[in-house]
Amino acid sequence: MPGSRSWKPTPVWVHWIIYNIPGNATGLPEGIPFESTDPMPREITGATHGNNGWGLSMYRGPAPPRNSVHHYHFAVFALNTELDLPPGLTRNELLEAIDGHVIGEGHMMPIYERQPADQDTIPNNSIHGSWND
Repeated sequence: MPGSRSWKPTPVWVHWIIYNIPGNATGLPEGIPFESTDPMPREITGATHGNNGWGLSMYRGPAPPRNSVHHYHFAVFALNTELDLPPGLTRNELLEAIDGHVIGEGHMMPIYERQPADQDTIPNNSIHGSWND
């Protein structure tokens, strides 16, 4: 992967990293655990969480300040080989590890604005975006 990718803005706040997803997986199933210590669903056995922006190996959903528009970047990479990566990698460590092995990728950048009436929990409002490859 060239270092000049426009999808690598800095600084970035990471909500979730998941990798070591089996090559025959057709998607991410429901029931993926939030915590890295819990087993992954059968369809993605071997997958693991990386460290998010809070330094935790888990998923943390979007919760921007009210009336603040945020962009969320989702990326998926297809590799030409199976890499034996340890759990808990950071975004930069993962990008470095897959450098030179990416044969396909998809990106989605939805925008989300939390409304004043939204609760102080992880929001369930609509997020708008589409995959491009």
